[in-house]
Amino acid sequence: MQTNHIALLQTTLALAEEAFQQGDHPFAAILVVDNNVLMSVKNTVVSEQDPTRHAELSLLSLAAREFGPERLAKATLYTSTEPCPMCAGAIYQCGIPRVVYACSGEGLRNLIGQGAAIPCREIYRQAQRDVEVIGPLLEERGLLLHQRLSWWSPA
Repeated sequence: MQTNHIALLQTTLALAEEAFQQGDHPFAAILVVDNNVLMSVKNTVVSEQDPTRHAELSLLSLAAREFGPERLAKATLYTSTEPCPMCAGAIYQCGIPRVVYACSGEGLRNLIGQGAAIPCREIYRQAQRDVEVIGPLLEERGLLLHQRLSWWSPA
């Protein structure tokens, strides 16, 4: 059965909107195996006052405890924005073989003037195990979430 990347990314973007409405930065991630969403997480950097509470990292921390490596090795991580180097490393360490994202890190940097300068594809290119990267697939919609923020100032 073919996975509908766009529909799953739309779900992720809706969760990112919820994070924004709750006072956090508009990022979210979901973990999918065999077209079934196993879990979803929103960014909580602001609400938890912890700069490591990116959606991807929070999701992976929970997933590593709940699912074994065999199940994670079959998973796809969908995220509203391309993973930063911290999250890309965690994805790799958890054995996730595929990442699909809506908004590119480059697009976010161009919009807000900050963000990781290393694309996740570049990080995985240096790794010993392949991680498939698909995206950006919904760049404009993803960037719309970030245009309203007051936490950034354009470069």
